[in-house]
Amino acid sequence: MGAGQIDNNLLSSSVLCVLAQRLGRKLCPVCRQHYQPDPKVLTEIKTDLPPDMKFYHADGCEECHGLGYRGQTGIFEMLPFSDEIRLLIQRNTSVEDIAQAARQAGMKTLREAGLDKVRQGVTTLEEVIRVTT
Repeated sequence: MGAGQIDNNLLSSSVLCVLAQRLGRKLCPVCRQHYQPDPKVLTEIKTDLPPDMKFYHADGCEECHGLGYRGQTGIFEMLPFSDEIRLLIQRNTSVEDIAQAARQAGMKTLREAGLDKVRQGVTTLEEVIRVTT
């Protein structure tokens, strides 16, 4: 093992989870309104969205000082170290295979967690793309 490397057994037995986070801007609740995003933006998201999904944006108002956003919201991706993930790490499995196993176990990516915020009307599709790209 070279300098700066951590033994896989030590890593898999010591870490409980790995968390990634991004902060996204929250839509102003006063001037938030429905809209239909540009089709180019919808193709950029590269995931299937429900056909009845509502999208929001805000033009700005006195409350948000014309910005359309007010405050921030956290977008999180958490990889819990299950027995299966620990075993994959100990076996020096590729990152892609570990990620696939985590997704099969129910882990949401940052993009998916951001899309949940879009579905809830908390932020915009464009903001999720901005902070998760």
